[in-house]
Amino acid sequence: MFTTASGSLADIGLSAAITPSSSSSKILVICNINGIFFSAVAGSFAVLTLLRGSTNVTGDAAAYLGYPVGYNSAAVTRTTSQTMSYLDSPSTASAVTYKVQAAQVGGVTINFQRDNQVYSTIQLMEIAG
Repeated sequence: MFTTASGSLADIGLSAAITPSSSSSKILVICNINGIFFSAVAGSFAVLTLLRGSTNVTGDAAAYLGYPVGYNSAAVTRTTSQTMSYLDSPSTASAVTYKVQAAQVGGVTINFQRDNQVYSTIQLMEIAG
């Protein structure tokens, strides 16, 4: 389980690595993030981003350009899930690691993998270039 009440991006513990067979290959990244639990704060939500190594490939959380998740229009606790997919062109034949980071917006506390019976996944597929 990972918990955050921070507005700064942090790893949620979901990552995977792949070594492309060619520098012209593309990598399809599919993330299924389950068991996201929000505390009761109206106007709050989470922002998820995908990183290749240390490079944010899906947006900047400070500008809300990542994946906004679970907007809470009322002060109620809620649970949700999110699927993210991204087709990347890493331009390398060396090992590449992808990971998911999250931050909160609006003062909420967010738990990932809150229930030990719920799992999140990250899949990497190489597409020959």
